[in-house]
Amino acid sequence: MNKNKKSQALAPANLDEQDALGHSARMVDITGRRQMEERLSRLNACFLGFGPDPMANINQLTGLCGELLDADCALYNRLYEGMLCSWGQWQTPPDYNPVDNPEGHICYDVIQQPQDAVMIIRNLPATDYAETNPNVKLLSLQTYMGKTVRLEGIAVGSLCVMYQRDFVASDNDLQLMTLISGAIAIEERRRQAEVSLKEAHEYLKATLDALPDLLFEVDRDGRFYDYHTAQVEALYVPPDEFLGKTVVEALPTDAAGIIMATIEQAAADGRCTSPVYALDLPAGRRWYEVSIAVKGDSTGEDGRFIALARDVTKRMRVEEIETRLGRILEESLNEIYIFDAETLQFIQVNQGGRENLGYTMAELEKLTPLDIKPELTPETFAALIKPLQIGEKKKIQFTTVHQRKDRSLYPVEVHLQLLTVEFMPVFVAIILDITERKQAETALQKSKRLFAAVTEQSSEGIGVANTAGNYVLVNAAFCNMTGYTRDELLSMNVRDLVPDETELELFPQLVNGQSGKRILQLQRQDGSRFFADISGAPIETEDEQLVLGVIRDITDQVRAEKALHESNKSLRSALADLKEAQAQMVQQERLAAVGQLAAGIAHDFNNLMAAIILYADLMLTSSALSPKDQERVSLMRRQGRRAALLTQQILDFSRKSVMQREILNLPLFLQELHRLFIRTLPENIQLSWHSQVETCPVSADPTRLQQAIMNLVINARDAMPQGGKLYIELAQIEVTEGGERPYPQLTPGQWAQLSVADSGSGIPEDVLEHIFEPFFTTRAPLGSGLGLSQVFGIIRQHDGYIDVATREGAGAAFTLYLPMLASTQPAALSEQPKTVALGRQETILIVEDDRLVRKSLLEALAALNYRPFSAANGLEALAFCREPENNVNLVITDLIMPEMGGEALLNKLQELAPTMPVIIMTGYLLESRGTELLSAGAAGWLEKPVNLLHLSQELARVLAAKRP
Repeated sequence: MNKNKKSQALAPANLDEQDALGHSARMVDITGRRQMEERLSRLNACFLGFGPDPMANINQLTGLCGELLDADCALYNRLYEGMLCSWGQWQTPPDYNPVDNPEGHICYDVIQQPQDAVMIIRNLPATDYAETNPNVKLLSLQTYMGKTVRLEGIAVGSLCVMYQRDFVASDNDLQLMTLISGAIAIEERRRQAEVSLKEAHEYLKATLDALPDLLFEVDRDGRFYDYHTAQVEALYVPPDEFLGKTVVEALPTDAAGIIMATIEQAAADGRCTSPVYALDLPAGRRWYEVSIAVKGDSTGEDGRFIALARDVTKRMRVEEIETRLGRILEESLNEIYIFDAETLQFIQVNQGGRENLGYTMAELEKLTPLDIKPELTPETFAALIKPLQIGEKKKIQFTTVHQRKDRSLYPVEVHLQLLTVEFMPVFVAIILDITERKQAETALQKSKRLFAAVTEQSSEGIGVANTAGNYVLVNAAFCNMTGYTRDELLSMNVRDLVPDETELELFPQLVNGQSGKRILQLQRQDGSRFFADISGAPIETEDEQLVLGVIRDITDQVRAEKALHESNKSLRSALADLKEAQAQMVQQERLAAVGQLAAGIAHDFNNLMAAIILYADLMLTSSALSPKDQERVSLMRRQGRRAALLTQQILDFSRKSVMQREILNLPLFLQELHRLFIRTLPENIQLSWHSQVETCPVSADPTRLQQAIMNLVINARDAMPQGGKLYIELAQIEVTEGGERPYPQLTPGQWAQLSVADSGSGIPEDVLEHIFEPFFTTRAPLGSGLGLSQVFGIIRQHDGYIDVATREGAGAAFTLYLPMLASTQPAALSEQPKTVALGRQETILIVEDDRLVRKSLLEALAALNYRPFSAANGLEALAFCREPENNVNLVITDLIMPEMGGEALLNKLQELAPTMPVIIMTGYLLESRGTELLSAGAAGWLEKPVNLLHLSQELARVLAAKRP
């Protein structure tokens, strides 16, 4: 039937087609099959490459699963001691937490699900797992696939792959996960088997240590190679003397002959036990029986043998007195009967039996055991002794009642054996009068009732279960703990009270006869849980083996210990934060000291560059210069500006540069920078920009802030010469009193968090503590060492902080923290004129202590059509201004001068001529001094070194504001 269908499927549509084609074919898409074949090939290669370590193999399988399924990361998780542990990891981030509480994790739900299908969850951010599972946000997950890993039907873990994109799984993908999860289960079983093997080896060693026998390894010639014994004193020759010697060399002739004969017999038969030999030891004569067997499959002349020498001194002594056994049996207080196995007639009854029964031996020879056992009939007695007659048992034991000759009765316990004495089968019965035992059993029952009463009154829970785990006895305290009635508990199993099956290791231990103790969680009837301290012990009864558990509710104690642990954890965290803050404080103080020194150097350097730049500007305005001289002066001016920028970097680091702050909306500001970076960064660097907020207002100097971010981007570019990824991300955080702080020195309030991270080479640990120091560089001679120090100074001058996280070979992430403003409306940028503005012959007074700077400013003002005058300090300036004929229109004063500085001069001029504008000129301003000076009456300030264009514009602005 199938063949006909195939023929029809391959047949052409009509006969003409068949004639034209001759045959037909079917196109089948085998892409999926080929993909699965390739995957199976990779999986087979992985199996062939397995090493001896199961955990390494599991990691290899986990990574292969992630690779073959094109995932972003892969994990193998399993529950261990109540925690969810990632034992296999592939492509997880550096800050991934491999151990966590299981509740809320997707992998935990995969382990708990009853079905065995692959769990697939798409659009994870829209599910509850976005909140309960921290890895969803940490790894930016969109799709999750998980498969339960089972051992003998029990879920022990989960294999999962995760995607940061939407992923639709094929049947091949699901089959692959099933195959790999099965392979992981095999490796998990092997890991457990190795643990068990190790325990078995330890058990074997302990067993050998406990053996009282002597264990030797010898060869065919009787030469000793090794030994094992817990009693070295039992050796005939000290151990350091007999190893390497032969039996003949180490032992007396008689003993050596017996052992050598036994070796020969073992070589022929594989195993042999020799006659007993004697050795005269310091503690006296001891008798030994040696058993020798071939070691493993060792054969031939070079074979090895294991010899076990057992001390049978006690047995030999027993045999010496066996000849006296008849008299002992005769005099035994127990009754001993010997009767014919066929006729059941008594053959011999010892003295104890005759006296207790009251019969003579002649009278007993005419009787059978049935005559003195009134409870038994011939049928019941025949059934009792049948197992002995057919060889099913060698001995039977039962209780019954014997009747004396005087018709009195007494209880007995009968131990009966079937023996052959001189070719005659006979029954030998040892009769124990158990009258006292019965009386003891009655007392025991009374004692049991007393025990039950005491158990019932105990404040601790008591539960007794059989080896299957079913409760057979519970007390009232246990009922109160669990919320169940006694009848309910007696119909339950211990597993019904333990919600986590992984905590049931204690019960098999008790069943195997070992006492134990453990703290675990039990579940009450209402579903709530409590911590129980359980002490367990096996109980042997006449009928069965039981397990006793004494249960104490320690929930309050566990909670108190947990609270103490959390308190200690918080204390350790606080100490760590304090230590980090102290280290940062030391670093801040060191950088502040360097900054103070650098600022002083920059101030003096600025004065030098001020004269150079101004004279260069003046020379460039002259038409008398030849083109060659024009080019030379332009070059001199450019180099001067470069030196001034270097000075600016030093001032930025020391937080003494002049800041011109305004309200910036960081998302828009960074968006513009992003466009700039796209145009300037090389193509092999992938730039990613993301903002979590639409508005984020800060008070900042746009030029300085742009310089800081640009320095970080350039550093990131240089750390990735072969290309990589660069991430810029903006977020808003709130710091509260007592709350967690991403940076220890952040004060409560709203903060902008700007991160610049790269996938480059990272920063070595020995370099990290110096990166913000000026002139420290690892890229000499290409770098000046002022980039990061400038970033540090700019951010601190904005009342912000900078933090760095890095690992050598794994990139670096710089995070800037800037205090946010309440306002969300950025101020508009004012347009500055770009041409030189000339004066109207106004009188300008220059107050400057540096002679060259003062002279260059005088010539510059004259070139700008002003009437310039100068003073070397504030006192000279005041004297000049007090002369009415001088008619000063504006004062330009340096801030720091001997005798009287610029700030004191400003205050005096406010009293002398309140309407006279004063411009402050300085190389740097301390923190908020610029705002303070403007509030005190300053009309503006000039930052050294001053160029001709900026000087003309600032003078024109201030004088224009004064004119009516």
